Amino acid sequence: MKKILIANRGEIANRIIKSCKILGHKSVAVYSDADKNSKHVRLSDESYYIGPSKAQESYLSYNKILEIATKSNVDAIHPGFGFLSENDTFAQEVIDRGITWIGPKPKSIKSMGNKDIARELALNSNIPICPGINNVHKLSDEQLKPKCEAIGYPLLVKSSAGGGGIGMSVVQNFKDLANAIEKIQKEGKSLKIITVGSKGYDQLKRQYGNSIIENISFKESKNANYFDADKVGKIIIEKFENNEFDVCTIFYNQFK
Repeated sequence: MKKILIANRGEIANRIIKSCKILGHKSVAVYSDADKNSKHVRLSDESYYIGPSKAQESYLSYNKILEIATKSNVDAIHPGFGFLSENDTFAQEVIDRGITWIGPKPKSIKSMGNKDIARELALNSNIPICPGINNVHKLSDEQLKPKCEAIGYPLLVKSSAGGGGIGMSVVQNFKDLANAIEKIQKEGKSLKIITVGSKGYDQLKRQYGNSIIENISFKESKNANYFDADKVGKIIIEKFENNEFDVCTIFYNQFK
């Protein structure tokens, strides 16, 4: 490898660029309207504009990334973390174009995205994992109860495709288990969560007031604030789509 495109921004891009310098590789940065003056742009050997501030039109648009990769004649792409780093389709496109993909194989990315498959892979590879039961919704009470007792309570019920701590429920006994499973299955059909950083939360609060915050089941975690989009209404979704909030992630019917 002689020239690496970093399909990311911020501190992760800075670290990769610094590593490239140490190893004697040239670095190529990409930037949107929001970060055209960012440090990673200044540190890189080359930099290219990839679109508007909205991530969907820039850092998540892998066709634009691939166009820049061809234009700048790089021989490798490093996705950093977040954005396209867990997109198996993008990883495969990079490889198919004869460019080195600095990351897990596309098959591994796809497999690890589903917790049932990930557990099975770990077991088949003799990697120790916590005891658990897959596809509990397919088991009868008679089948499930002894399995739960063999593991021991409390148990954590987790959706196979959920992320960020969402779609989980702790149960202390078998009676609570049925309710927890039903709850998570319902979330799979209706739950829509917008995740915003502190800046986005403050803006939301200023614009719509405390009453809105109280009416949308606000809860705080270590990394983000969560809002139930079903209770917020279309206006919040529209604001999200217009990129007026500092939105990190949005989940739609993610849970199984």
